[in-house]
Amino acid sequence: MQNILMGRSQFKTGFMHHDIKAGVDINYASDSRWPGSFTNRNNNQTIINPSYNSPGTSLSFPDSGYGNANARDLGLFFADRIQLTKQLSLFGTGRWDSFSSTYYKRSTAAQGRAEQKSDRWSPSASIMYSPVKNTSFYFTFARSYKPVGTDVSSLVTVKPQAGDVAQKGVNLSPQRSDLFEVGNKSDFFHKRLGTTVAFFQISENNSRYYDVNGDMETGFSDSGSGRRVRGVELSATGKITQDWQVFASYSYMDGIVTHSTTGDNGKTAPQVPHNSMSVWSSYDLSRLILNPEWGTLKIGGGAQYSSAYWAGPDTTNTARIPHNFVLNGMLSWDFKHYRVSFNANNITNRLNYSSSFSGSRVVPASGRYFIGNVGVSF
Repeated sequence: MQNILMGRSQFKTGFMHHDIKAGVDINYASDSRWPGSFTNRNNNQTIINPSYNSPGTSLSFPDSGYGNANARDLGLFFADRIQLTKQLSLFGTGRWDSFSSTYYKRSTAAQGRAEQKSDRWSPSASIMYSPVKNTSFYFTFARSYKPVGTDVSSLVTVKPQAGDVAQKGVNLSPQRSDLFEVGNKSDFFHKRLGTTVAFFQISENNSRYYDVNGDMETGFSDSGSGRRVRGVELSATGKITQDWQVFASYSYMDGIVTHSTTGDNGKTAPQVPHNSMSVWSSYDLSRLILNPEWGTLKIGGGAQYSSAYWAGPDTTNTARIPHNFVLNGMLSWDFKHYRVSFNANNITNRLNYSSSFSGSRVVPASGRYFIGNVGVSF
């Protein structure tokens, strides 16, 4: 449950124009679980040919399994966009959060309800400069926090001693992320070509990662360590002809472990591919094969690639996840209030992995699949 109240004011102080927004953000989440336990179940079932006959199977819900987690957050925020000149503007924001979370497990009722509190200030600032028309430069700094317990409504906390919930006697300080970014955005050839370039650094302190069950890994998996990722992002969007559009992007990231409780300082940060790229092209076939009153027919296709990376969350660099490659296609027809589209995804049916957990588990991405859609707008 969330409630946001915000006000806005625009005014001038001398030669400066202000656009101010301020407000209150109140958030509450609760998650209660009563896990069940099967007796005489049939394990190792297959999806294609499962067994539905399981005599003697029963399901029980022991009293000791009940658990409850709550999270409350009070946020106060303020933002001001200051226009100094036509070419130069400043943007600053500040947010103060008072966050608290509690966790109760009936099996450990003697320990009482665990509680975690954190009050943090999250600032950010940007400066934007446009020396000429259609070209702008910017610099941004932003700090954010992720307290433990923010995801209580969706977590599967089967391990209360290591879940993303309040705990007794464990250091659960919020994860802090600092972003530094400088970049440029430009348009060329009467805005037929748009380009962006950004150089960035993201530093994480007290980093935490989660296993396949959604539980926060502590202890052996080196939670509470530090990461630093530096990189560059490039993108271009253009209209080669009136009907042919192309989008391409590339990013390079170099991540290292800055501090570790297991002596892995200087190793490559897990879950960070060095190279990622994508390209997408679409062509409007309407003028070639349709009469003007028959709507718009488009065809498109593209590819996505990311290089291999070390599995996480631990920083030992012992398991390597192979590169990902996906080839997609699209066909759409828009006619008055109707839209019909067909998408083909992972056309080559390549085995890709969407994420990894420690050095022994991965989550496979979808194989080849097709999506058809028919829509009506009113």
